[in-house]
Amino acid sequence: TRILIADDMPAIRALMKQQLNQLGFKDIQVAEDGEGALKILFDDHYAGKPIQLVLSDWNMPKVSGIQLLRTVRGTPEFGEIPFLLVTAENEFSQVREAVSLRVNDYVVKPFTPDLLKKKLTAVWQRLKPKAGTP
Repeated sequence: TRILIADDMPAIRALMKQQLNQLGFKDIQVAEDGEGALKILFDDHYAGKPIQLVLSDWNMPKVSGIQLLRTVRGTPEFGEIPFLLVTAENEFSQVREAVSLRVNDYVVKPFTPDLLKKKLTAVWQRLKPKAGTP
């Protein structure tokens, strides 16, 4: 599974990458904001190595996580990529906006590796009920 992490905080990017590595994921790209994430999504897609899962912070400069989600869902090549928002935000109106844009799930910071694993497992089970987790 090719995963893209988008977060403006280097420590959070490193932590998420480490946690994903511990869960067995090795093919991980990182971006420091939504703009960089979009570049990776397009570059990797056209190089024949499409991203298969996006983990994005909500609050980032240039292009926020919700703007990234909106763009991903509005782009035919990426519209069905599983997308998890990682955020300190848990206000109902923000969650409702993300759900309306078809976010697959969200993780509230701070989170544990176990919680991240549960969220990823749930997303994969909803998307691929016969295949299980990647």
